Amino acid sequence: MSILNKIYIILLIVGLLSIAGCGMNQTTIPSQEDLTKLKPGEVVEHAPTSTNPYYFYTYFPQSALGKKDITLLVWGHGSGDKDWEGSMDSYKEGASKTLKNLKYYFEKYKLPGLIVAVPNSFGVESHKLTQQTFTTTNELFRRPDLKVVDAIWNQYIPFLRSLGFNVDENIYMMGFSGPGIFSYRFSIIHPEHIKAVWMGGGTVFPLVVNSCEGTTIDWPAGINNFKQLTGKDFDFEAFKKIYFYIERGELDTNSINTLGYLTQDQLNFINKYFGKTENEIDKNATNCLKTLGINISYHEYPGLIHEVSSQMWEDAFAFLTNH
Repeated sequence: MSILNKIYIILLIVGLLSIAGCGMNQTTIPSQEDLTKLKPGEVVEHAPTSTNPYYFYTYFPQSALGKKDITLLVWGHGSGDKDWEGSMDSYKEGASKTLKNLKYYFEKYKLPGLIVAVPNSFGVESHKLTQQTFTTTNELFRRPDLKVVDAIWNQYIPFLRSLGFNVDENIYMMGFSGPGIFSYRFSIIHPEHIKAVWMGGGTVFPLVVNSCEGTTIDWPAGINNFKQLTGKDFDFEAFKKIYFYIERGELDTNSINTLGYLTQDQLNFINKYFGKTENEIDKNATNCLKTLGINISYHEYPGLIHEVSSQMWEDAFAFLTNH
């Protein structure tokens, strides 16, 4: 073999190795035009569409630029506790403010964040995915979970992919209080693309059972009427693949016993089998879910009320990114 042929073969091998190496270590470097669309390091407002009346907000961290694989973190919603007054302004403000408050963690853990401004009606409790959200005829409050699905999988993930990012179809979800309840219940309705859920100061009801001790349990205490409400069967196998981290402050008195959307029979059932105080109820309900094979853990933080400490935030993001 001639020297020229040897050199050619060596160069060819080097070239192939180089291509393979690029494939293994390839990172996304958006163009200037793409960066203008993405607005990394800023909270971005996404306007309603013809099929989705809700605003949603996103934050793409500068630390994630050039990252090969992207996983989206979704905060339950941006509703808050204010009742509907005919304007989306308070919900928009609450959603964008939540993202701004979490910017430090999005940057630290290289996670893009998304939050939907879900309007709330106390007659429906749309921000907690109550039974009424499936039955109300008011389309603004009906099935907010489907509007969140649209924002995530029909709008934002395809947008990121169009810019060249390799975005995981499966997401993380989290929330505190109402947004935590929303995240947990959303994962019951749409478990197929959720990796892990962190919920603070909320409640792990509904339990993913149809009955207990011969008593049928409807939503939101159980899932006996799940198909009637959602139009589909509960996907237990997909739900078992999700990891859950439930936390409460040791002194948190925010109670399920005061929730007006639960019937008295449902409250009686919960108090009979799981306890009277919120921490007792959550702890026992979590243990019940464990017996069903659910990947769930319960944590109490000493001395804290209905609040999130810096340690809770660190634990939450560490938990999510480890799953």
